[in-house]
Amino acid sequence: METKLHSDILTDRPFSGTAVPVKSSLTNRVQSVVTNNPRITAVLLKNDTVQDIVISSIYIYIYMPLNDRSVAQIAEYESTVGCLTLI
Repeated sequence: METKLHSDILTDRPFSGTAVPVKSSLTNRVQSVVTNNPRITAVLLKNDTVQDIVISSIYIYIYMPLNDRSVAQIAEYESTVGCLTLI
């Protein structure tokens, strides 16, 4: 964080992130999905209330990087999209 503070003008909300609020009654049915990207948060919601039927939904929250057309930003944008294809 210190490096980011001293490196340049801060743009693109550099210290924000994503979160998934989960109702406490659903916590036993929610599983975190590993994304390996701080811009992507995903959870798997299992709905196994009906016997012999398992219905699952995946919820993905993404904070896309600012696309100012610089080489670094384009690389970060492509990396984020690439991580989405792996989920």
